[in-house]
Amino acid sequence: MSNLPGNPHAESWKDESDGQWGMTQATLALAYEQRLATLATLFNIPDDSAIQGVDYAEAARQLSEGLGMRAEK
Repeated sequence: MSNLPGNPHAESWKDESDGQWGMTQATLALAYEQRLATLATLFNIPDDSAIQGVDYAEAARQLSEGLGMRAEK
């Protein structure tokens, strides 16, 4: 499985002998990456179609962090 660099669940499922634990971690890894894909989709809509109530600055921060691109302050 290919994974994004910031995914905290991506590698933890490989070394577990307990199949249920491994399945849980693999599911969490996929959910994490789906969430990032959804955040990225927010920025692919036209400016006049912005979703009311969405904090785009926070979404951008979470997306950047999730992709392993932590901003220096």
